[in-house]
This record gives sequence, structure tokens and C-alpha cells, in this order.
Amino acid sequence: MGSDFGMIVGPIALGFIADHASYKAAFLTAALIFLPALIRTFNLPETRKSHLPAVYEP
Repeated sequence: MGSDFGMIVGPIALGFIADHASYKAAFLTAALIFLPALIRTFNLPETRKSHLPAVYEP
């Protein structure tokens, strides 16, 4: 659902910004929205058990 919303609203909103400001402003806005999401992907916890460290049980 979130990606659908972004695919619909993103081009409209950035097109509006490009028309009223500039392409540089539109690309900067897209980068500022994308950068936190990219940084967040590096901090996500691992969820697959095959990639988690082995638990030591004596």
C-alpha cells in the first residue's frame, strides 16, 4: 500500500515542485525523502534464523 501511494503521489508532487521551482529542487526533495529510508535499511535487524549467530546452550 505504501509503495502504491508513493508511486502515485511522488511524480505528481515532484512534478509540481519542478514546475514551480526547478528540477534541482525536485531532485533534492527526492533525495531528502530517499536518504533516511536508505540509511534505515542498514540498521534493520536480521530476521532469518539461518543468518543469526548460533545460540550457545551448555
